[in-house]
Amino acid sequence: MASTMSLIHPGVPTDSTNMTGIPCSTAIVNPAFGNTQTVGAVIQSIPVSCKNPEKVLEFVNLLYSDAEVYNALVWGIEGTHYQHVKGSEKWITYPDGVTGETSGYTLSATYAFGNRYLSYIWNTDPEDLNEKYEEFNDNAIKSKALGFVFDTTPVKAEAAAVQAVMDEYRLPLENGVIDPDENLPKFRQTLKDAGIDTVIAEKQRQLDEWAATK
Repeated sequence: MASTMSLIHPGVPTDSTNMTGIPCSTAIVNPAFGNTQTVGAVIQSIPVSCKNPEKVLEFVNLLYSDAEVYNALVWGIEGTHYQHVKGSEKWITYPDGVTGETSGYTLSATYAFGNRYLSYIWNTDPEDLNEKYEEFNDNAIKSKALGFVFDTTPVKAEAAAVQAVMDEYRLPLENGVIDPDENLPKFRQTLKDAGIDTVIAEKQRQLDEWAATK
């Protein structure tokens, strides 16, 4: 038996099973929550150098309102890259004779742009996956600091040092590659040596100022 840490959302067991070829299940450690990082993880924007921002914005709006446009970008061309499962308006699969290796279009990033509630559902997922996503999002705990963004400029050196420590220790500890009894104390001390207390104090100062305006 093996395990790994992951952000959880509807469809994760199926995604993991499809990626690894091994049946996967989940054990939820914390309830669903939303903060600035999770909400802002994927953001569309129009660069200031764009020559026709109005038309770009029109296209972005279509990704939130037009199922045909959205699914063409996510799944490709119907009949070439995907086809509907017989009897279902939501479920899709590969056309006859087509596989993931021969499809030629594998974006499938339903989370990356637009309104994922418009998405067709790959037939390895529950047909009501979009409804499960909506329920999941609606019931998520909202952070009181939702909207707050930490400016690391005043503690730039310390923040970089802390991140380097996180990069060294986090994944090995999360995945059981190194002994936590031995290495967790080292991890904590190395974070202190890198200046994490200074970073926390500065972040708290900024958060207090932000909260005072709300």
